[in-house]
Amino acid sequence: MKLAYLGPKFSHSHGVATTISQELLSCQSIPEIFDTVIKGMSQGLVPLENSRFGSVRETIMEFLDEELFITKIIDVPITHCLAAQSNDYKIIISHPQALGQCSTIIGTTPTRTSASTSDAMKMASQDRTLAAIGSKEAAEKYGLKILDTLHVPNNVTRFAVIATKLNHKNKSHTGLIINPQKDEPGLLFRILSSFATHNINLCKIESLPSQTKLGVYQFYVEIECPLNNKRLEAIIEFLIKSGCIIQIVGNYDIAK
Repeated sequence: MKLAYLGPKFSHSHGVATTISQELLSCQSIPEIFDTVIKGMSQGLVPLENSRFGSVRETIMEFLDEELFITKIIDVPITHCLAAQSNDYKIIISHPQALGQCSTIIGTTPTRTSASTSDAMKMASQDRTLAAIGSKEAAEKYGLKILDTLHVPNNVTRFAVIATKLNHKNKSHTGLIINPQKDEPGLLFRILSSFATHNINLCKIESLPSQTKLGVYQFYVEIECPLNNKRLEAIIEFLIKSGCIIQIVGNYDIAK
């Protein structure tokens, strides 16, 4: 089966995708990747989180609308370069995540966003006023001059492989969306304490809009526990009895 990724070629997503599959399908946006997987045309590779710039909210929000599952996580160190036709550029262009990761290096230079880092390189090859942030491979592909290698300390992006079927094998981590149906004092404490009571490490929690009313939230969580585990089953049973709707997002290992 093909692997859909955020393209075109020579984006950082493309570089990761080539290590997973030889059959690749380029998509122009994260929603397009989800749509392609939903239609059964492929599996997908999506950016999930960056160590410098935080969660890729566009990816997480897609899980609220589509019944897809994370089957594998890959953590990849990211090195960007700055490339242009010449040193006379006026604007720096790239994907919002790349711009955010390099914000301290960019300084006060005006910026513009693009659909992907490789799209930014392509646009810079067509407009000498633009300099692009992206991969060295993309800069070379579009014949740009590499002006600088952007050394951002501890810059790691977490990518997720998504599919239509949940992985039921014994994996190290589980992703959940917890949707409380009633907001009340102590709600978040009860949710969090349920994991502590059963000695399960909560690796991540993020508030998401309920999409029903302003100021009402649901929670995306990642826990260090297999899906098929008695302690997790007890937590899910407790949360359901407490009035929460539980959505399983994935069961996966994390590859470094």
